Amino acid sequence: MYAALMDVTPLFEDKELYEKSCLLVSEQRRQKAHKYSIYKDKCRSVGAGILLNLCLGEYLVKSGENEGHSTRGWKEAIEYYVGKLPVLNVKKALNCVDESLNWNMKFHEHGKPYFDESDNTVGSDIRFSLSHSGKYVACAVSDHNVGIDVEGDRKVNAGIARKYFTHNERNSIRSDDDFFKIWTLKEAYGKITGKGVYRGMKQDVYELGDMYEATSIRYENYYIGLLEDKALELEITVSR
Repeated sequence: MYAALMDVTPLFEDKELYEKSCLLVSEQRRQKAHKYSIYKDKCRSVGAGILLNLCLGEYLVKSGENEGHSTRGWKEAIEYYVGKLPVLNVKKALNCVDESLNWNMKFHEHGKPYFDESDNTVGSDIRFSLSHSGKYVACAVSDHNVGIDVEGDRKVNAGIARKYFTHNERNSIRSDDDFFKIWTLKEAYGKITGKGVYRGMKQDVYELGDMYEATSIRYENYYIGLLEDKALELEITVSR
């Protein structure tokens, strides 16, 4: 599996960079972004398309399924590391986009996206998950079901905990970090199962151990929840 984050602040601040990014995503993604009335929502939508393209390319190269794809410039785009996590420059990352990997999406009953079979040129069943909050977009790509969620610039909501958290989860909250760990994993569970966010809320995240490997990450004031099959290896990239 390959997972990543990207800071889309440069798109917020530079309209020309946003327009350049629009030209690098699929027509389907451009139309989706165009429907938003708020400019930052447009940026997050286009940024998600760019990040999905990069993650798909990296995943295919690492899995050996698409030898023709080049990740040119990926290493050069790394500005620094947060622990073991490389932080990429979004302007340089645009040079890594492979437009042949701008596969269109279809959607299951509850809104879970999947790649259009006619665009999937490698033949294997590739799954993905997208999320965004504030200045970040997040993506995970795998040959198994995967779910990712990012939340940031938000305060703990006791009403959400009372309504959606199990008794066990509520009793485990000792800090804001605990709250957002539970919340992001619940959202990730709704995505990985295809049940949707609210249909997945009844699941206790502390009982997921038999099915999934749960990863929780805090970066700046953002929280990321990621669910994957235990047999899969995890690689996280933080992009900026």
